[in-house]
Amino acid sequence: MKNATCCTAPDSEHHHATTGTLNSFNLPEHLAQHPLSTRDVQSQLNRAELIKQLLHKRILILDGGMGTMIQAYKLEEQDYRGERFANYARDIKGNNDLLSITKPVVIKEIQAQYLHAGADILETNSFNATRISMADYGMQQWAHEINIAAAQVAREVADAATARDKTFLSAHRE
Repeated sequence: MKNATCCTAPDSEHHHATTGTLNSFNLPEHLAQHPLSTRDVQSQLNRAELIKQLLHKRILILDGGMGTMIQAYKLEEQDYRGERFANYARDIKGNNDLLSITKPVVIKEIQAQYLHAGADILETNSFNATRISMADYGMQQWAHEINIAAAQVAREVADAATARDKTFLSAHRE
């Protein structure tokens, strides 16, 4: 394992708390208005800087396809529903993005497998988490929540991998 990078939305704990002037980071005005804490912005800037530095040294590896990995789990309708959507009126099997809410352990396992295989960067499990795509399941009202959950799951996996191996990413492939 290595220090994993994950470019995600802010975690919900800090999403609404702005602490300090974000313009102190010399951000464009539209980014300075985003409701992030100063710590969140600094953390994201540090990750962005790390990625830039590493890209000057080597090619970074992005994780792989999520859909094919999910298929290997042979999930059934009830797996997609979880407790929260147990009585949902429509079939939702195949709504892989919803698994970030209803079966996050599957998504975490897959993302951890990609990091173990050598991925440097995790994508979120949100390929179809748009209002338009979610309309196929009548779930467009949950698109935003699915995106937040997918970002939180990826962030947790990346943070766990980083905590297990404190060495920086670049040490593994120089």
